[in-house]
Amino acid sequence: MRVRLGTVFLGGQLVNAAKTIYIRRHLKSTYGEAMAINVNNEEADKLTRKFASLAGVSLTDAIVIAMKEAIERRRGTETPLQTARRIRRKHNVVLNEQARATLPRETLDDMWDD
Repeated sequence: MRVRLGTVFLGGQLVNAAKTIYIRRHLKSTYGEAMAINVNNEEADKLTRKFASLAGVSLTDAIVIAMKEAIERRRGTETPLQTARRIRRKHNVVLNEQARATLPRETLDDMWDD
């Protein structure tokens, strides 16, 4: 990485370092290159820097923490069955025994017939 007057040289491109979150982790790969994340979105930059400041962590750690928390929230909120139940309630859809019955194979085959 070469830095020139507020720019970062990344993958053959010069990137404005003042407006970009640039994270480089030194990981060995088959190609010998490091992995990088380059964010060119002002809102993402501001939010990441704010979170890093509030948490007292680096930008890299801020992104890792935020992504882990976001993934956990999405996984832990509700199962697909709970989501379906919530949507049915919202739209007043009631599943009776006929609606719960498995469709005959012929019906499913007809749905995929060209």
